[in-house]
This record gives sequence, structure tokens and C-alpha cells, in this order.
Amino acid sequence: ILVLDEADRMFDMGFLPEIRRIIRHLPGRRQTLLFSATMPPVIAALARDILNEPASIHIGRKTGVAIGILLVIGPFLATVIRSLLWWERGAANPALSLQNFVNLFSDSRFWQAASNTIICGAGATIVASILGLSLAWAVSRTDMPGRSWFEILNLVPFFLSPYVGAVSWIYLAAPNSGLVPRFLETQLGVSVDTSWLYSLVGVIWVLSLFYTPYVYLFVISPLRQIRN
Repeated sequence: ILVLDEADRMFDMGFLPEIRRIIRHLPGRRQTLLFSATMPPVIAALARDILNEPASIHIGRKTGVAIGILLVIGPFLATVIRSLLWWERGAANPALSLQNFVNLFSDSRFWQAASNTIICGAGATIVASILGLSLAWAVSRTDMPGRSWFEILNLVPFFLSPYVGAVSWIYLAAPNSGLVPRFLETQLGVSVDTSWLYSLVGVIWVLSLFYTPYVYLFVISPLRQIRN
């Protein structure tokens, strides 16, 4: 089974030659699924080449917009209405009030969580941008040995859950029980403090590793098109 999702996006990012190269190595007898938000001529030609009497499912623009609005507006309105309802003790029915927002913004834990979120987001964005751009440049603009392997390995985190990555780092570098600290302490007699793993630095590091492939995919095609 061959599944091509977001075909128009892959074309925009310059991956159409790679897609055709992969298809050439696949068996002729297979089931192929192609999904695309738009159908430009290039994607239509690709569909004619790789699909045999396909069954097409089209969602009209108006229908798609209406479904999208319903899926977004419905939960949003429910959340807003719920936030404006305030239950007084002993009252049978709730009253419209902004008391929930007053309680929220007067809670110091809210501002601490908001600041931590901003720091993590900004830090992960900066680190992932540096790593993704560096890897894309190394793969597309240099002749370093093994760059074809880097091209594949750079995308591995893209297919893994960040939760799996976080748990893996806990097993790998947790203080006292992590594989790396235990090995260094028992085999080399070196004590390493890895408590940073549970701090904002650790969160930023793990998130950066999983956002790096996104940056890599965005910049690899423009870097390849730059003339020497």
C-alpha cells in the first residue's frame, strides 16, 4: 500500500522527483492512496501516472469551508459560553459573569505557566531553527561523506511521538537511574549531574529535536535550488 498525503505540499517543497524515484522501486501491483487539498496540473499528471482507474472523492470548496467552520466554531463557542457562567453557592442556576476570568488572571500559577510556555516555545523554535538549517545546509550544500544517511536520519523524529522521545530521554539521562549516568559512574567513575533534564532546558532540548525535521523540510528545497 502506497499512501501519498499532502501531495500538493510535497510538490511545493520540491519533493516530486523523490516521489517519482520511490514509485519506480515499488511493485506494480499495489494499492495507492493519494490525498491533496488542491489538484494543480503537476499533481493531476502524477495521479494519472501512478493510479489505475482511481475512485475519486471530491469535497467542494463551500462544503469544506462549512465543515471547517462548524468544527472550529462549535467547540470555541461552547468554551466561551462555559467560561461566562458562574455558579454561586446555593444558586440553582448559573449567572453570566466574568468572575472565572478574574480568578484566572489573579492566580500566580497562571502567569508562571504562561511564562514557562513562552520560554519553551521561543527556546525550542530558536534551537530547532539552528539545527534544522544547519542539517539542511550540510546535506544540500556540502559533499560531506554519508550525507545520504543524514538525509534519512534527519526525518526519523518526524515519525515519532514527542511523548516517546521524552520517555526515551528519561531512560537515557535520568539522574541516578539513567543509562548514561549509570554507565559513566560505574565504568569510568565519573559523576554527571543530569537534573537539567527535568528543567525548562530539558523540555526545550527534547522539543527542539522533534521540531528540527519541520525546519529541515522547509529549507532543504530552497537550499537545493540555490545556484553555486
